[in-house]
Amino acid sequence: MVGGSIAGLLAARALSESFERVTVVERDVTGVGVSRPLLEDTIRTRVSRIPGVTLIDRCAVLGLTASADGRRITGVRLREHDEGSAESVVRADLVVDAYAEGLAAPDLAEIVRRRNR
Repeated sequence: MVGGSIAGLLAARALSESFERVTVVERDVTGVGVSRPLLEDTIRTRVSRIPGVTLIDRCAVLGLTASADGRRITGVRLREHDEGSAESVVRADLVVDAYAEGLAAPDLAEIVRRRNR
């Protein structure tokens, strides 16, 4: 799950019924503020208590990974915001892009273009 806003958290909750593990990757630190941030923090706390759900904060999503033939999305490339952090990959059977800016969409379009060549 790319994006830990309300949409991403609720999607993670729904997906936890069908998948053994759900990982939510969020760019920012969350849980500060009132109203929407307070609601988001409350949902986030509850979702984090669901067995099999992992929340990863303070990470930049760099793009998607694909199978060698480009027919399947296989995960998400990310880097922690800490200075000098190395790129890592979270492997996934399903990637849902709930990120506000839709970061994964350009990568997906490129993967489809390569596959259709």
